[in-house]
Amino acid sequence: MCTVSINIDEAMMQRINPGLTSRERIGDWLQHQVDLMMEELAFEKALEGMYFPWDQDVVDDDVMDDDEETMNVEELRAMLHETIRKEYALP
Repeated sequence: MCTVSINIDEAMMQRINPGLTSRERIGDWLQHQVDLMMEELAFEKALEGMYFPWDQDVVDDDVMDDDEETMNVEELRAMLHETIRKEYALP
């Protein structure tokens, strides 16, 4: 972990979310936003180089059997986020 210092326009923060009335609340909210951004970046990085048949102009019918289950992108995203949460929850 690392700690950084940033400058925030408190008036703008309160326009974004009127509940951000103290430095502690602003800090907690910003930490949550950074955590979400890091999860999204980790997800995008995990997808790099993966093979997705729908990325191809022509999908070979032999790639998947008719009885094979598929997973949509949102299911994959949820599964990856849960895996990340579990990994970072470990001591």
